[in-house]
Parts: sequence; structure tokens; C-alpha cells
Amino acid sequence: MIRNILIACIIGSVSLSSCAQVSVPSSSEPIKKDTKISGTTSSPTTTPSSTSTPSSSTTSPSGGILGQGSDQIVNGLKEALSLSAINSSSILSIANGFYKNAAIKILMPPDAKLVESKLRAIGLGAQVDELILSMNRAAETAAKDAAPIFVGAIKSMSFTDAMGIVKGPNDAATQYLKQATTAQLNSKFRPVIQSALQKVDATKYWSDIFSTYNQLPFVQPVNADLTAYVTEKALNGLFYTMAQQEAKIRMDPAATANDLINIVFGKK
Repeated sequence: MIRNILIACIIGSVSLSSCAQVSVPSSSEPIKKDTKISGTTSSPTTTPSSTSTPSSSTTSPSGGILGQGSDQIVNGLKEALSLSAINSSSILSIANGFYKNAAIKILMPPDAKLVESKLRAIGLGAQVDELILSMNRAAETAAKDAAPIFVGAIKSMSFTDAMGIVKGPNDAATQYLKQATTAQLNSKFRPVIQSALQKVDATKYWSDIFSTYNQLPFVQPVNADLTAYVTEKALNGLFYTMAQQEAKIRMDPAATANDLINIVFGKK
């Protein structure tokens, strides 16, 4: 009954105008205390939707790492990457890791804001809020599986890869891992997210509404596959957080209390 009312409301209310786009504010999550990292926070060069690849032409970080042995450089970088990956996974997998972080919180798609406003106007705001909460909880559940995949990619890193990352921008390692692990992470995240969403019947609710919405003339189609939408947003949030953690390590390597990391990124 509720679904029929929603669909009728949407069909009767949607205008021909384009939906307003939503700007997501930036913020950074603190590193967990048990990592011993503190100090100045630096905004990474990536945003959640960035797809740039690492550049090895950027000015190298201070510290004269070129004078160090190749094994020491690679091992130090791997230590930094592993720490960054584990921190990111831990930050996002706790309750509200996504939901309370405005920079990566998963919301209704910008093109569906008109639908959302109509649902709220007819007294179904609580259902919309529950759907949004369910999407973020699903992403938080999947985030704990990211660290092992990152570590696997880190282990296979070559010396050439390592030097390109060390001499690259503040998010060079994040972009390397994004390129190396996105396909595997997508395969790992999708079934976990799908299972979490199905527990609250969110996938059916989403499909019913947006399949009907997409049939309307002059509207920007919305992905009716809720699992795919949440998986994409979860990965964007993961790499955004990873870039935040990487930038902090580069800015204050001594705070990690790790000698190898300090040798690679610290000042001599």
C-alpha cells in the first residue's frame, strides 16, 4: 500500500526541471589513538571521486631518501602504507564511521533529491532517514574487509613503484592502491553490502521507487541498483580516508614512532 502511494506521489509530483546537485563538505577523520600518530593535519589533493594516478614528477619530500638503500626505502614505504590502510579500515568500520562523517556520508543521489523532498512532504521522512542510515551501516560493515586487500597489494610493490610514490604528491600511495585494488575491493564489498541492505529490505524499497522514477520523461536516471550505488560510494569514502591518513604520515612521520617510516619521509 505505502509503495503504491509513493509511486503515485512521485509520478504526480516530479517536475521537468533538473534536480539540484549537492555539495559535500570536506572534513578529515582523526587517526585512532593507538597508532601513535598526531600532529598537523593536511588536506590531501584527492576528493572522494578523484581518479588521478600517481605522478613521479612531483618534487620529492624532504629528507634525502635517495641516499638510502633500495630495500630500506621500499620497506619504509610499505610500513607507511600498511599503517595508513589499517587506520582507514578501522576508522570507517566502527559505528558511524561513514554516517557521522559529512565528507563521505552516503546520501540519496543528487539526481533523486526531488524524489526525496516529495517523500518527506507526504510524511515519509522517517523512511528516507532509515534508508540513508541503512546505506551507511552497510558501508561500515564492508570497510573492515579492506585492510587485507590493501596489504596484499602493498606486498607486491616494486622498487620503481615505491620511488614514484615517495617522490609523488601527498596522495600518491592512495592513488597507487586505488588503481591496484579497486576491482578486488568492489568484488569483496558488493556481497557484504548487499547482505546488509537486504536485512532491512532496503534494496526492494529503493528499486520500487527509482525504477518508476526512471520511467518518467525528462529526468536524469538514477541507478536503481542500490547495492552498486552504495558500493561505489563506500569505495570513494575509503580512498578519501586513506588519502587523509597518508597525508598525515607524510607531514609528521616521526609521530608514527616507526624508524623505517621516519627514514623515508622524515628530514635528515
